[in-house]
Amino acid sequence: MTAKDLFVENWGLKLTALFLAFILWLMVHGDPGTERNMMVPLEIRIPRNMVIVNDDRQGSVEVSIRGPLAGGFGQSSLLCVVDLTSASEGERLVPLSPQNIQTSTTGLEILNVRPTRIRVVLEREISKEVDIEPKYGTPETGFEVYDVRVSPSTALIRGPQSRLDRIKSVATEVVSLQGQKESIRRLVNLNIKDSLVHSSPVESVEVEIEIGPRRSLQTISPVPVLPDDDSVVVRPPRVTLRILVPGTFRRSLTPADFSATVAVRNLNPALDSERVKPVVTFTNPLDPAIRIKEIVPAQVTVHRTGKS
Repeated sequence: MTAKDLFVENWGLKLTALFLAFILWLMVHGDPGTERNMMVPLEIRIPRNMVIVNDDRQGSVEVSIRGPLAGGFGQSSLLCVVDLTSASEGERLVPLSPQNIQTSTTGLEILNVRPTRIRVVLEREISKEVDIEPKYGTPETGFEVYDVRVSPSTALIRGPQSRLDRIKSVATEVVSLQGQKESIRRLVNLNIKDSLVHSSPVESVEVEIEIGPRRSLQTISPVPVLPDDDSVVVRPPRVTLRILVPGTFRRSLTPADFSATVAVRNLNPALDSERVKPVVTFTNPLDPAIRIKEIVPAQVTVHRTGKS
C-alpha cells in the first residue's frame, strides 16, 4: 500500500474522525475567555473519630470556571475541599465559595460554586458487642435442622451511636441448605446492611448446622422428679416431657428412659421453699437426634420438711 493509499482509502471516515477530534479539542480547551460549568468531586475532611451521618450528603458540586484546562476534561485537576477536622458533633450548614476549590491548573479562574452551602451532620463513632444471628435455608425434603452454632458467637461493630443503638444483633449471609441431608460447616460473612456500620476486624464467621431426619413431637409422662436431699419434698412430684424423636428411631420411649432431678443442697437454707428447674437426662444412651424440647412445668417447688 502506497502513502497515497493511506490518505485516500476510507477518506470519508478519516475526515469524520478529524472533525470530531477538532470538536473535542474545542470542548476541552475552547476560548480561555469563555465561562464553563463542570461537576467537581467534593471532599469533606472530618476528625478521625467522627462520621457523616446525613443521607443527603453530596459527593460533588458544580463549578463555573474561566480559563484553560490542563489535560483530559479538566475535572481531575479540580477538587472542592471542606475542612472540618476541628469540628464537633452536630449539624451545621457549611458555606461553599471559590476558595474551597483546589486546582493545579495555572491561569484558571473559579467564578462560583453551586450549591452555595451544604448540610453536614457529624456524629461520634462508638464500638458495641452484639450477638451474631446465623441465617440459613431449608434442607432436603424429609430432613430438618437440629441445631445451629456460630463461632464466634458475638461481633464487635463500630459506627455512629444513633445507628448502633438500634442494632441488637447482626445476621450472617444466608447459608444455602438446598439438597442437604447431612450436617455442614461453612465460613460466611456478616450481612451488615448499614453502610455506616462495620465489624472490627472484618472477617468471616464459622456456621455449623446440624441436619438429620425430620422428627416428630412425642409426649412422655409422668416422669418422677427426684431431689438430691431427702429432707425436701418436690411439688409437683412429676413432670411431662415433650420429646423430638426422628422417624428412624423405631423403639417406643417410656418414662423409664428419662431421669428428672433437682439440686437443692446449694439453695438458701433459710427459705422454706424455692422454685427450681428440674434437670432431665437419659437413663441410657439413645439416638443423639432425640432432644428434649420442653419440660412441663418448667419449674417445680422444693419444700423443706420440719419447718413451721
